[in-house]
Formats: sequence, C-alpha cells, structure tokens
Amino acid sequence: MKQHKIKRRVACEGKYKIMVGKKPGGIESEQRIVTDWFTNLITDGGLNRLGTSSFNHSSIYCQVGEGSTTPSVEDVNLTDYVAYTQTKAKTDTVDIPSLYQQRVTTYSFALGAAAGNLTEVGVGWGSTTNLFSHALILDAEGSPTSITVLSDEYLTVVYSYRIYGLLADSTGSVTFTGNIAGTYNWTLRHSSFEPGLITLPFDFTTYATAYDGSIGIINSYPSGVKDYLECTAYVSGSLTTSVTVSASITQGNFASGIKSILFQLGDSWQVEFDPVIPKTDQDTLSITFEMTWGRK
Repeated sequence: MKQHKIKRRVACEGKYKIMVGKKPGGIESEQRIVTDWFTNLITDGGLNRLGTSSFNHSSIYCQVGEGSTTPSVEDVNLTDYVAYTQTKAKTDTVDIPSLYQQRVTTYSFALGAAAGNLTEVGVGWGSTTNLFSHALILDAEGSPTSITVLSDEYLTVVYSYRIYGLLADSTGSVTFTGNIAGTYNWTLRHSSFEPGLITLPFDFTTYATAYDGSIGIINSYPSGVKDYLECTAYVSGSLTTSVTVSASITQGNFASGIKSILFQLGDSWQVEFDPVIPKTDQDTLSITFEMTWGRK
C-alpha cells in the first residue's frame, strides 16, 4: 500500500511582565509593576529547539540587557547583555475552551544583580546566548522604553509561554492503491492535550494504535477493539516533524476494518477514516502524520 501524509500545525507565543522592588519574589503587593504584559519574538533558534529538544523549565535562563536594536528572528544573544538568572518558579495550566497550554515562569534576580537602565529581555537555554525569545521592553502603548533598577532593588521578570492546539477538527482525504484502492476521508482531532507538551520536544513519539471504533472528544480516545501498530522516529527539517505509522500483514485486521488510529507526535492525536479502511492479512498499511509549528 502506498504511503500517505496527514498534516497539521500548532502555534506558539510568549509575553513578559516586569516588576521591581525592595523585596524579592515577584509579589505584586511588595514590588511595583514597571511594565504590564508585552509581546515577545520567538527566535528561529527557539522554534528549531522545539523540534529537537525540550523547552524544559529547569534548563531555561532569563537574560536582561541595555540594547535598543529591534529583535530579529535570527537573534542568538541580547544586543547589550547585563545580567541573567536561573532562579525561578513556574506554574502550568491547560485551557480546554481555548485549547492552549500555558507555562508562566517567574524569574528572580538577586539584589542589585540587574542594576541599570534596562531596555531588553530574553529567555533561552544559555546564560548569555541561545535565546528562545527576545523582546524590547515596551510601555503601555507598545513603544520601546527603559526601566531603572537600583543597586538596592530586586528585579522580577515573568514570562508566559503558550502552545495553541487545534480547536476545530482538521479534515481531508487520502487515496490508497493496492487491494483496498480508493479515497478515504479523514478527521483529525486532539486526543490528549496536557501540560507535558510544554516540556516535550515536538518529535516525541512512543506509540500508535489502530481501532475499529470512532474517535472521541478532545482529551479522550477512540472506541472499540484496538491493535498496536509500529511507528518510526521523526524526520526533522524546516520546523517539521513526522511519524510513520505502519501495520504489517498481522496488524489491524479487524472484521469491520480500521476506523481510527491513535498516535503521538508531541501530544496525542486521533484520526478517523470514512469509509473504514478494510485492511486484511493480505495488506500492509503505511501513513505518515506530519506536524509543523510556528509563531502565532
């Protein structure tokens, strides 16, 4: 049977809030908010990082500087670095009505460590380089501004990072050759959308399963009899990862045919076919599920 691709895309975004005060910890009653939430630029390096390694809370740094150059997708460093911290606390949430995962990380700088007139901020997997995100500090009107941190003050930077899933089903069709030649419509839907996606690389692949029943709602699974299939590692390039799901002559041979497939690519997904795929022990099956991602 000929191999076919089913594609989907997720989006990422981030934003910052900054506080300064005589006490540490980012407690708004004890520190003044010097900038409310403002947007960032996720770098090309940051997007590529999502395909090869985790954006793990424990390995991320916050950097601040005094540069005024407009951030570029090619940035690796701040324009004029001043200080960094890896002292942080985080919370994770999932919003199902809007279908996003969010990690809010509060970075705390030591007393006087970030003293100066700061104009830029970033987070990344290096203390002075490897930026995942870069932004000029913006005022309430969205214009570049500077904030002053004194030698007897603490700086707190809050970074909110979101990954958006697909609220609506994706649909399309594939055309097979061989014994079961024909066109099969498909409906793709999230299966499990949980905080783990924030820390896992998008290539994370562990399983694929065929079912003879229909797919379920978001955060559920297909129904019916199941059979485990084979899956291979991703092929990476141009912010794209994929997993090839294969069924040998001994796999997925349901009396009523294959109605659904559950697979993992970053998080878990489920796809339903109409009509069912009437696979028997005379057929093999190979379908590639491809994911791309980018800025929101």
